[in-house]
Amino acid sequence: MKKITYYLPEKGLIGLLLIFLLFISTVTAQVGIGTTNPAPGSALQIDSTTGALVPPRMTNAEMNAIQNPLEGSIVYNNNFSALFMYSSGTWNNITRPDLPSIVMSKDWGENNDNNLVQTGTNTYYKFPLTQAEVLSNEPNFFEVTGPGTIKINRKGNYMITAGFSVNMLPAGSHKYIIGVYRGSTLIGYLVRGNVVMQTDDEFGTSGVMMLPFEANQTISLQYVMNNGGVSLDARFFKIGIVKI
Repeated sequence: MKKITYYLPEKGLIGLLLIFLLFISTVTAQVGIGTTNPAPGSALQIDSTTGALVPPRMTNAEMNAIQNPLEGSIVYNNNFSALFMYSSGTWNNITRPDLPSIVMSKDWGENNDNNLVQTGTNTYYKFPLTQAEVLSNEPNFFEVTGPGTIKINRKGNYMITAGFSVNMLPAGSHKYIIGVYRGSTLIGYLVRGNVVMQTDDEFGTSGVMMLPFEANQTISLQYVMNNGGVSLDARFFKIGIVKI
């Protein structure tokens, strides 16, 4: 097929481009703007040393209101000051240097008489971390809805880490678990085991797991710490979730 090359001056590029595209809708050709020799592998090549290509600019709400966006659609999100691309059913920040994450943490220190760690036999309790303990968060992806509970706003795979420690675990055998709930359903263990304490001493545990979540589902981090129902003093609780 014959290659057709078009040359347009840089001034008035946008208006001329729109008119031009109306006339070539049925023509298979390479299009060059600011160049008379577009690369063979290009459908549209724009060369300029004085101007930039500016995609549609809009708020986050306006972006999410776009109906049935095509895969590969790109907009500039004014709220995040970043380019977003639509891929796999969701808008993704393609200029973000870091993966979206939420970090929650509270350290009560040593010898703090708080009795926060409940110890009913084989009973799950939610991590005592709320919005007040959020150290960093991208609210477009995560929303804290209750103790140890985070709503996922975007479909995807998530790396989940969590840990806790008690100041003084009595001597003897103690079962411990950190479980991950999707809604009200236990779907995995970050860590699970049994520790035999020779003397009263500080104890801590943590774990990591990657799991898929749909938009609007919740992640709940819950623990088991068997100690015959006698509450223990928390040293720290921590949660970290990253969208991969």
